[in-house]
Amino acid sequence: MGNHLGAIRSFEKIRDAAEDIGDCFKEVTAYYQVGLTLKRMKNYNAALNSFKRMLQVAWNYDLVQAELHAYEMIGRSYFHLGNV
Repeated sequence: MGNHLGAIRSFEKIRDAAEDIGDCFKEVTAYYQVGLTLKRMKNYNAALNSFKRMLQVAWNYDLVQAELHAYEMIGRSYFHLGNV
């Protein structure tokens, strides 16, 4: 296992910087990476929250592909939580 918490901190810094400069692509990517890392840690509730936030950003910037990907990851998170 790698340094998951360090990875999350790094992705959160990238997310914050992307939000500050208005780089919506890096922002949704950072939310995705945080969610994936949390999913690998089996922290499905926190991963779900990250993917939901990714979805909100995708809506705000009309990023259709990111929106579809967020829906997919939200569905997978619910699956792992047994809420399908």
